[in-house]
Amino acid sequence: MNAKKAFTLVELLVVISIIALLVSILMPALGKARFKAKMVLDLANTKQIGFAVAVALVDTDGVTPFITNQYATMFHDHVPAKESLISLALADYVGETAQQDFDPDEAWLGFSGTSKVAQYASKRMPKVFSCPFVRDKGASAFGFFPGDPVDIEGTVYQTADVQGQIESYWPTIRGINRKTSSLYSPGLTALMGAPHGAPKYAMLPWNRGYDFKLSGGWESSATYYSMVQRKPVKWESMLKDFGGVSPAEAAILNCAIGQWDHWSDTPRYNQISNYGSHGKGGQGGTLQLMLDIHVEWVEGTRVGWM
Repeated sequence: MNAKKAFTLVELLVVISIIALLVSILMPALGKARFKAKMVLDLANTKQIGFAVAVALVDTDGVTPFITNQYATMFHDHVPAKESLISLALADYVGETAQQDFDPDEAWLGFSGTSKVAQYASKRMPKVFSCPFVRDKGASAFGFFPGDPVDIEGTVYQTADVQGQIESYWPTIRGINRKTSSLYSPGLTALMGAPHGAPKYAMLPWNRGYDFKLSGGWESSATYYSMVQRKPVKWESMLKDFGGVSPAEAAILNCAIGQWDHWSDTPRYNQISNYGSHGKGGQGGTLQLMLDIHVEWVEGTRVGWM
């Protein structure tokens, strides 16, 4: 009777080496496939939000849903959540609405991972408003977190990552005219040096804040809020004011999880957000939704201020 022959140690090592070699060959390809799948989903999310915006504009005869600073409802009791978060402003057009403990007509104060905004984002927010590249969904807080400095052509820039569970797609709240840098704050793009922050496309705001030439973080103050909400926005009529651009050259929404450059040179706001994210051809960038509802990838240095 023949005894079953066992693998020798050398044979086992050879098999393990072959498996390790195959894994090392396949892992980059799998990583690229995962990245491409996430980019496709990110594109689909942005496009679906665009369709919701288009339907909303038909319902309101072209008047844009009013949204002030995304963080305003977390800090100010005069700002209802539905006028701070795009998922609530468009709730009637995406098939889901906040209910029970999430009243969109109330302010959702608080900024921690246990705040109402964070709970809504993790439990009730439609998935279409969450980018597949979101970092650290279970964080105890959300917002900008300092990253490592990067050296770009001899200049060192501070970076920051948007982390935690929060809306990923941010509407423009400061109008940007691509020909003059900004109707809101001219000249700020110079802080990092060209082309950082110099917009490739005009960016149309969701409120009339650019009319008031205010600076700093005033877009959520009570005075500013009362002024801008009395002036409805019609994007089509803004195109001439924003450089005479066409709807295909006017951005209305951005994926905040991709790379984009801040104008501020203070450590509080850093300079480059999500460095390298959504990369293409060795450059980080992000997706922008245009007024004609097409979506375009834009290099991070050319996104402008969100």
